[in-house]
Amino acid sequence: MYFISGQDPNEIGDFDVVAKDGQLHCFYLSLPSHDTIGHLASDDGINWSPLPAAIRTGDPDDFDGDQIWTMGVFQKDGHWFMLYTALSQRGLMQTTGLATSPDLIHWTKSKTNPVIKADPRWYEAVQKGNYRVDWRDPHVVVKDGVCHGFICARQNQGLLNRRGCAGYFTSKNGHHWQVKPPACTPSNCFDWECPSVFEADGRFYMVAIAGGPGRQVYRVAERIEGPYRRMADDTLLPSGNFSVRPCVWRGKLHLFHWQRGLRDWGANGGGGYAMLASPKAANVVPDGALSVESFDWSSLYRSRRKEIGARTPAAPSCGTWRWSRGLLRASRMNGPAIWLTQRDHEDFILCADLALNEKNPAKEFGLVFRADTMGDQGMYATVIPGRFSAELVKYVYNRRRGPDSLWRGRSVEQTCHVAPVADRKYRLRVIVFGPSIEFNINGRLVLARMNLPRRNGRAGLFIEDGEAVFSDISIQPLSAPKCNWEF
Repeated sequence: MYFISGQDPNEIGDFDVVAKDGQLHCFYLSLPSHDTIGHLASDDGINWSPLPAAIRTGDPDDFDGDQIWTMGVFQKDGHWFMLYTALSQRGLMQTTGLATSPDLIHWTKSKTNPVIKADPRWYEAVQKGNYRVDWRDPHVVVKDGVCHGFICARQNQGLLNRRGCAGYFTSKNGHHWQVKPPACTPSNCFDWECPSVFEADGRFYMVAIAGGPGRQVYRVAERIEGPYRRMADDTLLPSGNFSVRPCVWRGKLHLFHWQRGLRDWGANGGGGYAMLASPKAANVVPDGALSVESFDWSSLYRSRRKEIGARTPAAPSCGTWRWSRGLLRASRMNGPAIWLTQRDHEDFILCADLALNEKNPAKEFGLVFRADTMGDQGMYATVIPGRFSAELVKYVYNRRRGPDSLWRGRSVEQTCHVAPVADRKYRLRVIVFGPSIEFNINGRLVLARMNLPRRNGRAGLFIEDGEAVFSDISIQPLSAPKCNWEF
């Protein structure tokens, strides 16, 4: 995760990530000016360091003289290539520029720019009035010596609000490109933003933002050029997470994305902030569907994992809690049962297995963190099977006037649909790292949010309205973030 330490906390936008000699390199568009493609590097996928900017906008009359937007970086025959979105005609015309580099540090723009434009045979390509030509966010996959490019475009026919598609083009050398018919035509959105493709388990997957920032989705195909089809559940990440880009790193496929949330920490809290989020691991289930989970955080482990058992100092605040043969049994007929550690924790992974009671199952359950001594204030990563939902819930008092003032202290920070588990057994895992919170259920990431009402606090478990049994409970301390998150 990484914040840009500029004047505007939203300076990081869409990006691409590549691996070179075991190190990750991230290239990102700079908001709000869109005049620079920035460059970051990382050894662990979490902590990033800035490097010199890759390229900048051209002169006022150049094809990229207005702004430069999202890019796609790839390697071909030992050379590095960058296709990037170029804006001209007061931002109403989008074309594709090319820059090359021998080392990912020093970049030179092509003398033949722009190298790709929308082809009117298949795409909206003519700018008229205040109508913008969309041809942006390129991503390139090199397979069998051929460069396959995908881009946010619009079909030249069909319902005006549903023409968003993934444009498609190919090249044998990275310099000269041939535009082809769309690879994906979902016909359900105005824009099909940041389409990115990767191969997994013999299939090809395309991830994209469907018509706005709230829907990060995916499609699957048997061939790289498509057609790409929709699965029954096409959601990839919960809302507030944007622009997924794939990268094979350390022999494994990782998905990177950026995240936006409200800053609710520090003396000058408030306002929106953007962050380069932690990478995610992609998994393919037997029917070809795609799911993601939090990646391997072991490089950030600060000390050994701490098992929680009957001898762990604890302070249950409500409900009935009882240890028996290594199992922690919880019950409460009406309202919450909350179990908390006696000490505060910050930057950690909290895990627990839970089995619902067959006759009187808890109607809601999950993990607690950054809580006060009673759990009256804190964060709750919760599962509600009856509503097919997981929620990140924040309980706080009025920041200025305290608990004696009129204040509704419960807010749902994020929600995601979750199918109930047939055997009523759940493996819960929450990663709490600086402002970043990730909640996994049975190996699937369901919540990913930037939120920090307090830096540390008690950690624990809870249920509501029923009974459940917890087991295999542990806390894994993490090293503190080093990513410009404190301003």
